[in-house]
Amino acid sequence: MTTKARLFLGVLTLLSLLAYLAVFASSPETANWLTHEDHLYENIQAASFLLASILFLILYFRDQSGNDYVLVETRRNAFFLALALMFFFGFAEELSWGQRIFRWQTPAQLKEMNVQGETTIHNLKLFDARGAQKSFWDDVLNYGRVYAVFCSTFCFVIPLLDRSSRFLSKWIRRLNIPLVPLWMGVLFPLNSVTYKILELYCPNSLRRTPSEVKETVFAILFAGVSIWFLTENRNHTESIGAREKQIPISAAQSASTFP
Repeated sequence: MTTKARLFLGVLTLLSLLAYLAVFASSPETANWLTHEDHLYENIQAASFLLASILFLILYFRDQSGNDYVLVETRRNAFFLALALMFFFGFAEELSWGQRIFRWQTPAQLKEMNVQGETTIHNLKLFDARGAQKSFWDDVLNYGRVYAVFCSTFCFVIPLLDRSSRFLSKWIRRLNIPLVPLWMGVLFPLNSVTYKILELYCPNSLRRTPSEVKETVFAILFAGVSIWFLTENRNHTESIGAREKQIPISAAQSASTFP
């Protein structure tokens, strides 16, 4: 592992630990305040999502490698664009699409469908775990569960499959799926496991707190992933540029050896 990788891993691990300790080492009142709507943890989530969205959008326009979908090829990596849009959606959802900032009212029909009465998608009764007993499909569509599965699959399972299976690695690289370093990806399932353990022993007064901290940590980790991809892409681009600058010199030197 390089010095840069150790630095990234250390910083992300420290931030994850601090996110949990700041809440669970506090009084229940302070913990609830920190994780309440529009307070510190939700603002950190929103800022992390916005940063990730901007950096992945930059990567989409900067990266020169496309995707090979067998029947269709792209000139740019569509996965970067998809990630940019997804994290912008997450940023907007955390802010209820600006509803509380600009103080406009939720449409009556949407308000009735939303467990928090807000203009958000992830709090719709269809995707929210709160409320009456849920059916099997309600549990499958639960936003928190789908999000956690995506995080662990994209950041840990896919990089693990890339290392463990030549056949799958061939297709992952043909599709040009961005590969999160496995040492960074392991932090995502660890975050889910930490949340599950805390949820089991968390008192009723902090029932929603573990979930909010888990989502905040996921957002911080994704911001770290986007920074890593951007720095790696820049290093790769600079390396290619340096090699291209050397080609004319080498060619000229070769030509000078002939009469």
